[in-house]
Amino acid sequence: MLYYSYAARDNEDNLERGFVSAESIGEAKELLACKGLKPFEISPRRNTQHLNSSAKQARIAFLRGYSSLARSGMGNEEVIDFLIDGVRNGQSSGILRIINRALVGMRRDVKRAGSLMGEAMLNQPQLFTSIDAAIVDAAFNNGKLPETLEEHAWQLEQDLDFENELGSSITGPVVAMVIGLLMFPAIAATLVPVLQDLFKSFHINPPPSFAQMAFISDIARTPWLWVGYAVAAGGGWYANKIGALTPLARRLPILGDIMRARSTEQGARTLGQAYQAGKSSSKACDFAAATVEDPEISRAFKECAEDLARGRVTNIAEAMSKHSRVFDPLFIQYMKMARESRVPEMCVHVSDNARRQIRGAVKRLPVFVNNGATLLIGLFVGLMAFYVYSAISYAVGHVAGGGDQTTTAISGPHVAGQ
Repeated sequence: MLYYSYAARDNEDNLERGFVSAESIGEAKELLACKGLKPFEISPRRNTQHLNSSAKQARIAFLRGYSSLARSGMGNEEVIDFLIDGVRNGQSSGILRIINRALVGMRRDVKRAGSLMGEAMLNQPQLFTSIDAAIVDAAFNNGKLPETLEEHAWQLEQDLDFENELGSSITGPVVAMVIGLLMFPAIAATLVPVLQDLFKSFHINPPPSFAQMAFISDIARTPWLWVGYAVAAGGGWYANKIGALTPLARRLPILGDIMRARSTEQGARTLGQAYQAGKSSSKACDFAAATVEDPEISRAFKECAEDLARGRVTNIAEAMSKHSRVFDPLFIQYMKMARESRVPEMCVHVSDNARRQIRGAVKRLPVFVNNGATLLIGLFVGLMAFYVYSAISYAVGHVAGGGDQTTTAISGPHVAGQ
């Protein structure tokens, strides 16, 4: 099932925007027409993957609650009403506030607009991603909603632990590099005026290397350097928020391996869930393509779906083999070993193997990052020591040389007079 965002007019000519799940744009238009809406704008839903830490914890709490209530036989409307009553008394908690705001909007969509649970979740991007919505719809269609939600919540919890571990392994070296970037110009701005006074007092021309240190000092004593740092930090934060840094991160040695392994894990997991929901091989590949973060893997899944739909290949293993450069070789091998009925089982094995790869890469990452940070900090310290030492030694050498000459000039006539 794919997701489409739409803008439509109802029977009273009121504007309404939202999301609908369908196999194609034509089917999406038919579903909206059944709801009494006339769409004038409809397009595929852009994947949403990025949530803050509090939202991720709230999402896990919601999915666990949803799983428990669905296991007891409650319908979607009953689940939402029950959860709203449950979190209303705890709105002082940030996580519960996030859940409550999302539930209010979901109750409106499910009751009034007749949306599916996945569509209602898509209208709450502050709490859910397109992956969550796709998994919920697939689990509902398959009749295995409680266990699938529990498994998905457990996987999200593992992802959150991984992100925390990854963040703690990078934070220390990054902070050290930032301190180096701040300390070097600050020390230069402090020492250069002292050395300039020294050179001026003894009428000494500064060494050529001192001009570079003086330049750093000049810009450090103006607001432009610090404004530049602030702009760079803000730009980096915004670029990371919109995902512009992600393509660059994929090219890094270890971090890129981690991101590819995570996309393989996502693709295998959602492909298996689509098969369990009774989707065809082509639709299952479309399903996986819509949830994978890596654009290259997503594009390969889409091409596999097209090849399967047009009859260019006979099975999913053959379709994936045409993209052996993109897909993990073990993924392809498992698909070759699997019959159609065993694809979900093999996808679980691929997902578990990708998680092991991620854990191994995360263990290697701190060594790589720490060595890089140590190298950069050592470079800062070395440059600072070189400029300061060369300037001071140059000044001391000239002062000492001038002192010897003065002593000789004064003591010469005294000896002659004797």
